[in-house]
Amino acid sequence: MGESNIMSENSKYLEEILSLKNKIKDLKKLESKLEKSQESFKGLYEFNKTIINAIPFGMDIIDNEGNILFISQNLETLLGKKAIGKKCWELYKDNRQQCPSCILKKRIKIGTTNIVISNGCLGGKIFQITHTGLVYKDKKAILKVFEDITSSKNAEMALFESEETFRVAFESAGIGMGIAALDGSWLKVNSSFCKIVGYSQKELLFLGFQDVTHPKDLGSDVDYVERMLKGEIPYYVMQKRYIHKQGNIIWVFLNVSLVKKDNGEPLYFVFQIQNITKQHHTKERQDELNKELRKLNKVFKKLSLVDPNTGLYNYRYFVDVLEIELHRAIRYSQSLAVAMLDIDGFKALNDAYGNQFGDMLLRQLSYQIKKTLRRYDVVFRYGGDEFVIVSPGSTRLDVMHLMKRLFDNLSEYKFGNKDNIVSMKLTAAIVSYPEDKILKGVDFICIADKVIIKAKEDGGNKIYSSKELDNNKGLNNKIKTAENDIQIVKNKVCNLNNRSNQIIAEAILGFTKTVNVKDKDIGQNKDKIVKYSIKIAQFLGLSKKQIESVKLAAVLYDLGKIGIDKNILLKESTLTEKEFNKIKEHPVIAVDIIKLISSFNDIIPIVLHHHERWDGCGYPSGLKGKEIPIGARILGIADSFQALISARPYRKAYTEDDAIKIIKDDVGLKFDSKIAKVFVSVLAKVQ
Repeated sequence: MGESNIMSENSKYLEEILSLKNKIKDLKKLESKLEKSQESFKGLYEFNKTIINAIPFGMDIIDNEGNILFISQNLETLLGKKAIGKKCWELYKDNRQQCPSCILKKRIKIGTTNIVISNGCLGGKIFQITHTGLVYKDKKAILKVFEDITSSKNAEMALFESEETFRVAFESAGIGMGIAALDGSWLKVNSSFCKIVGYSQKELLFLGFQDVTHPKDLGSDVDYVERMLKGEIPYYVMQKRYIHKQGNIIWVFLNVSLVKKDNGEPLYFVFQIQNITKQHHTKERQDELNKELRKLNKVFKKLSLVDPNTGLYNYRYFVDVLEIELHRAIRYSQSLAVAMLDIDGFKALNDAYGNQFGDMLLRQLSYQIKKTLRRYDVVFRYGGDEFVIVSPGSTRLDVMHLMKRLFDNLSEYKFGNKDNIVSMKLTAAIVSYPEDKILKGVDFICIADKVIIKAKEDGGNKIYSSKELDNNKGLNNKIKTAENDIQIVKNKVCNLNNRSNQIIAEAILGFTKTVNVKDKDIGQNKDKIVKYSIKIAQFLGLSKKQIESVKLAAVLYDLGKIGIDKNILLKESTLTEKEFNKIKEHPVIAVDIIKLISSFNDIIPIVLHHHERWDGCGYPSGLKGKEIPIGARILGIADSFQALISARPYRKAYTEDDAIKIIKDDVGLKFDSKIAKVFVSVLAKVQ
């Protein structure tokens, strides 16, 4: 038993030893695994550390109070200061207090994530910060991963602003804008385009440009589109017509461009349109007005050559014809004869029976002269009671026979009317080339005038030629006498020319009244304005030529109102800005009419600028101060005064004293102070 027990006991010890050895062996294996685990953990730590430092701008871990528990090395290096233990708002934003929108207030749970955008961290940069709840060193904490998105956010904002700018510009543009597909259907249109064509955006997106384009313009539009798609042209512009939703025609100026991909493939069309309907209608109206003016100009041009009372050609045309016929006679060695007729005692007839009766006599005489003449003879009214007959190819003797026949006819004719019958006698002077020494047209007038004087001295009612002059020498009198005679004739010609201008001006104004009586003020008080203007010009010491120009301008300055709509001229309320702008056109229209009459060139600046102001705020050219022609300044103040003392539909007439006060108040603004002072003085004398 004893030995058996010992064996049993030893066996037991042996088993324990073996078990212990196995445990030691297991411990060694466990120790080896632990060492390997430690090495692995160390490697994992280094690996994680590398990853952490590789994160842009790094990461940190904070507790729920905002204390920095961990920070990546690269982030701490960037900050340049120790971070552990500091509050995150102190570290990143230099704030002494927690940020109002701090993520800590949301109490992020472990395992959950929250992303915020922070602006102003680390020198004003923008970060996307990912917050993840976790346990760090047995404490609840938050892992923050920083991502710098400053560049992308700025780019995104720039893109947004660019798109927003385009959207605002597109929608608020004053011109129509849009995008059209390659088939012509509209993809996008702005509100201005909708307003032009009368359709809503929704309606237009179901239509194409073909649906609203005028049929007459569609072909040209399509041709341009096809050429652009073929690459022949980069864009096109055209004037075309759209048909408004309500059916009326809209004129537009269209600009179309083609947008392509980088490889050149067409994408869509971009277009802009401007509504030019008003301008087009204005142009049409201007064309119509120009057509009317051309017709009037033809009439006025004819009037400038015709005496309005007798219907004969006037002195102006006589001078031109005489020079032409003399040149032809000299060149082709032909004869040319001129007869000047003067009515004997015509002034007495006028005084006895009145001007109207006298005008009737002139018309009757003109008819008798024309009836007697040959087809190649031309008769002119030379002056008040003088006529001239030009006979190409005729000699002195030929015209002498013609004058005798005329005198015989007149002796049998009863001049006057049923109430008064009078006889009319003429004195005739005949001058001819080459019998008389004629070098230029005025020589005919000089000799004829001397012959008329001689015939009148001999009692009148005679037909004389240069042969009847003393000593039968015609122009071969003493040089001094000839020069004096020529000067007398020149003065007479000058007076006749001035009278001719006045006749033309009055004829134009009279014709205007018969053609288109629109402004009831045209012609009214005209005499007063003419009188004021002449007196001012004389007081200022202007030359006779300048005074004559002022006088003619005062007769014609309102002529342009025939081109202004009657409803505007006769409107009884205050004019709108648009209507007043039309009124402003009348000086230009007047100039367009009278400029074809070459002898009226001197009055054009006066007529054109009589509404200019001394301060430069007048029209049509905005001239200032002495830039304004002196004649226009004179006419402007005379016209303004007469307008003030005349009643208007929208106001009563001012008294003369009030009108003078208004003019004085406007000195330096509307009027030249010197001319205003002269006008007030003149006004006191002519009333």
